[in-house]
Amino acid sequence: MTQALERSILETKTMQTTTTTKRPKTIITSGHLKLTLPNFVLFKASQTLALSLVVLILVVCSIIQHASSTQKTTKVETDKKTGDIEEEPQLVIHSLFKPEQCDRRAKSTDVLTLHYRGSIQGSDSIFDSSYDRNEPFTFQLGIGQVIRGWEKGLVGACVGEKRQLVIPPHLGYGNAKHDQIPPGSTLIFDIEILKVEEGPTPMLNVFKEIDVDTDGRLTRKEVGEFLRAQLAQANRHGDSGSADDPDQVQMVDEIFMHEDKDKDGYITHDEFSGPKYDHDEL
Repeated sequence: MTQALERSILETKTMQTTTTTKRPKTIITSGHLKLTLPNFVLFKASQTLALSLVVLILVVCSIIQHASSTQKTTKVETDKKTGDIEEEPQLVIHSLFKPEQCDRRAKSTDVLTLHYRGSIQGSDSIFDSSYDRNEPFTFQLGIGQVIRGWEKGLVGACVGEKRQLVIPPHLGYGNAKHDQIPPGSTLIFDIEILKVEEGPTPMLNVFKEIDVDTDGRLTRKEVGEFLRAQLAQANRHGDSGSADDPDQVQMVDEIFMHEDKDKDGYITHDEFSGPKYDHDEL
């Protein structure tokens, strides 16, 4: 665990309020995390998040990955029953306007500020719009803060450029349920790039740190063991508590409530919203 992550944990612990129990609960608000991004683009934190969410998600706010390839690829899946090969629909990128001079193109590790308007293919209704809020959206490209369609579709964009992204379900929200987005929806985003800036230095691949059996998904046991290890390091006394400690059980519950999108009892690589790539994977 890096010094930066340890400092983040220690800073969080200073916010604890002592109670009659030996180890008071660590509570942190979404305002402290500054996760004030829209529901439909980035994971929106609850009003109170336990230390576990800081360990797994706060680091997203301070890490950036290496440049990702701009080559568009078609993901091929084999039907287990018939053996048929089915090609998933590809991301479609329309450049609606591009300035004559482009001094800076967006790459993974950059911080982008933009306006966007999101709709569902086949529907005229707008489910989210930064224009309506008069509030540009800022995020870091390439670290899992936004849906994969944005991660792929905004690489190479210029300041002042307007793009329309037609995002198939597997690069959007898949079969997850949202109030205004039906499962399996193809999304259309009209995006205007306002600013492109250099981002901070990358940190560690947290997903790989937790996934000890390297099966590409996180179990409650793996998350709990990782959490206890970080608490022991933060306490500097080696006392990480037990697996059935109520506070730690609640922390793991909160992680799975937010990260296990399909509620199957596992957090997959795609579902995990924290840092999950090595530098050479993007």
